[in-house]
Amino acid sequence: RVKVKDPEKFIRINLPEYRLRYYAHDSLKSVHNIVIGKTENQTPELSSNIRNIVVFPFWKVPYSIASKEILPDLKRNSGYLEKHNYKLFRNKTEIDAHQVNWKKIKENTFPYTIIQQPGTNNSLGIIKFEFFNDFSVYVHDTPSKGLFGTDVRSYSHGCMRCQNPIDLGKMILDYDSIGKKRNDLTGDSLDSLLLLKENYVIRLRSQVPIFIEYSSVTADADRIIFWLDIYKRDEEYLKFLKN
Repeated sequence: RVKVKDPEKFIRINLPEYRLRYYAHDSLKSVHNIVIGKTENQTPELSSNIRNIVVFPFWKVPYSIASKEILPDLKRNSGYLEKHNYKLFRNKTEIDAHQVNWKKIKENTFPYTIIQQPGTNNSLGIIKFEFFNDFSVYVHDTPSKGLFGTDVRSYSHGCMRCQNPIDLGKMILDYDSIGKKRNDLTGDSLDSLLLLKENYVIRLRSQVPIFIEYSSVTADADRIIFWLDIYKRDEEYLKFLKN
């Protein structure tokens, strides 16, 4: 966990609530619904700092997804990667997927790296928020917008998909400063970069602390709210207390 002392701005995510909140100067500035990891791919609790906003990101497909989920599609159709804007690499050399005998490739010895190219259909959408962690998770956009309207939103492989992420990016940039030194890029600049539809990394002048937490009971001004214990973590606490 990253130690942060009284941050002027920060993001707090409560996983059972499926919500992201952005605070700046003691005020709540933005609230976003999120999609989190499935029960078999749980989003971890962690503290870190958002250091980059990436426009039109690449997606390096995790080995587990490439070998378990994409390989079966390639065995059926070697054109699968091309159709979904992926490129195939082995030792940094690009490989033609049509030249591979996919029937001989096994899940436990998958020798390739798959990278999805930037675009509106990229699994990360058109923007992602990077922060260091040991779990290779981040907050990002998604081309699958319909899930944000559901009550239970645990569908991802562990990353957090964010509703209206462009608004969040603009808010972060407009508050990105150290003293009187502001980031050269603003929220309006983000609109301009998105129009280019090219990969671009925006380095924040002041990193934004992010706290990803798991609390199935929260409170507001006049009530206590109980959220579904989606990952059954409360059961572990209750067992511990009982023993």
